[in-house]
Formats: sequence, structure tokens, C-alpha cells
Amino acid sequence: MKALTTKNKYLDNFLLGILAGAAIGLGGFLNLLLVSTGYEVCRYLGGIVFSIGLFTVCFFGLHLYTGKVGYVMENNRKYALSLLIMYIGNVIGAVGFGYLMYLTGAIKETALTVALNKIVYDGEFGASPLKILIYSFFCCIMVFLAVDVYKKSNNWIIKIANLVVCVALFVITGMEHCVANMFYFAFANVYATHFLHAFLALLIATAGNSLGAIATYLVVREVNRKKVE
Repeated sequence: MKALTTKNKYLDNFLLGILAGAAIGLGGFLNLLLVSTGYEVCRYLGGIVFSIGLFTVCFFGLHLYTGKVGYVMENNRKYALSLLIMYIGNVIGAVGFGYLMYLTGAIKETALTVALNKIVYDGEFGASPLKILIYSFFCCIMVFLAVDVYKKSNNWIIKIANLVVCVALFVITGMEHCVANMFYFAFANVYATHFLHAFLALLIATAGNSLGAIATYLVVREVNRKKVE
């Protein structure tokens, strides 16, 4: 019975991971929809509406890798396995939602422009591996703080305001979120045209996101420990 319970837990983790990936994809789509208008103010509004994706994840208790990887330091190996399973779910959800949007033919030019600027490429477009690593590190500082405050605060105004500010900040400044990028690359179909470059960019962004979340968790834990003392 225990083994069955464990299997069900991992299956739930996988399915909730798929939904989380799709939720982030929705946030990314809404962001691109506003950015595609060409108005400068819509670039900022796009960062704000992107937060709908992370709010959906937090409100419904979905499993997003970038929101949970920071807590790996306080858990065991089973948690690490859960992270891997939810990550795979995130990939399926974000990429699947991205290709559904690709099939609609909507705002393809905007999606392509955004996606090409996020892949590793030595040309007129793309980003350097170091830039992706740094931007993804700082991105997950924002994500961890958004999720952690949402979990711990009892005030809904603080929960939502902090989440919106953190998400808008990393989106508007162009920081790299691995799950969002999975969606962007699918929406622009760069997996078909620049697969290795996109794959490498996702690996680097995942590493940077993981390091950023873990580092922030350690800092927050140390600050809380000193408060208790």
C-alpha cells in the first residue's frame, strides 16, 4: 500500500507539473500578446499580466520547478526525484501549450523575435551562455521570493502585490525563466530550426534558476535564524 501511495504521489506531481507548465505558458502568451502591439506601455503591462501564470500556480497548488527547487536544501532524495518528475511535467505543459498557440498562427513574428533573443547563438541574435546564466540566476531570486511570501503571508494584498512586482520585474528586465522559455521556443518553433541552441539555452537557464532559488533560500533561512536568536 505504501508503494502504491508513493506512485500516486509521483503521478500527481507529474500531472500538476504539466498544468504548471501550461499556466506559465499562458502567462507568456498574454505577455507576448501585449508586447506585439508595439506600444512601450504594453511592454510593462505585459510583465504584469505574466504574473497570472505564477498566481495560477500558487493559488491552485500546481508544481512548478522554479518555485520549488529552492526548498531542496531542507528535503531528502525523494524530493529531488519529485523535482525531476515535475520538471518533465513542466516541459510537457509549456511546450505543449506553446505548440498549440503556434498552430493558431497568432503573433508569430513577436514570438520569434523574443525566442531568438533567448537562444545561445553567435550571430546577430541570441544571447551568450554567461548572460543566460546570470539572468536566470537573478530571475529565480524573484520567483523564490514571490512563491515564499505567497506561502508564508496571511495577507492577500501582500501575497498578490509581492507576486506581481517580482514577476513583472523579471519579465520586463528580460531575465531568463527556463519554463517560460520552453513555451517561447515552442511558440516560435525554434526547436525545429535551432534545436541545439535552444536546448543549450534551457540547460543553462535551468542551472541558473536552480542556483538562484537555492541561494535565496539559504539567505532567507539565515535571516530568519538570526531573527529567532
